[in-house]
Amino acid sequence: MFFLKMMALFGFGISITTSAFAQYTLAVFGDSLSNGYKLPKNESFCAQLEQALQDKGYIVNVLNASKNGETTTGGIQRIDTLLKQKPDGVILELGVNDSFKNVSIEKIQSNLKKLITTFKNEKIPVLLVGMKTIPNKPILYQKQFEKIYLNLAQMHRLDFYPFFMDGLFDSSVVWDLNLQNENLIPHDIHPNKKGVSIMVQKILPTVERFLKKQGHPPINQTK
Repeated sequence: MFFLKMMALFGFGISITTSAFAQYTLAVFGDSLSNGYKLPKNESFCAQLEQALQDKGYIVNVLNASKNGETTTGGIQRIDTLLKQKPDGVILELGVNDSFKNVSIEKIQSNLKKLITTFKNEKIPVLLVGMKTIPNKPILYQKQFEKIYLNLAQMHRLDFYPFFMDGLFDSSVVWDLNLQNENLIPHDIHPNKKGVSIMVQKILPTVERFLKKQGHPPINQTK
């Protein structure tokens, strides 16, 4: 890093900014899908995302602030603990466990809005991640659930990634344990190491755009 700064000072065509070289703490505030359920720590979504970003030249720490079984209500109860860690940005991935528990669309949206508003009040940018619920729910509920995320993203002008598990399913059927899926833990709805890797590669361009908007490009793109 000292070498790069000296090259900039002596006119080697590299423009260095303080923000680009400061470590950016990106918190993932979610549930078991991002926490790495049944996986070693280094195979979790947070760990794989951090490695993928660092491989691309980002000086970033991906903070795992997720919890197995977490709901939007639980997120509200835990948000102060996360704020004390002073993240620079947040990937918000919550809501699907609420749908499993038949929480109303209005309540899920209200809770997510409260979380988003809290982060915004603390000047913490949010990348909102959408989800799909299980297919045995009424069709109207499924459609309304998916719209929660898009509506909130538009309302609060957030960076948005529509479906967290994009790339893991060969069809539109989600959560079907009767299907053989090499990307999931056997007889489970959670991604295995390969599944997480696919999720990371799919969301990576969105995360990169998010970081660049915060004035935090990779160090090999500071010129």
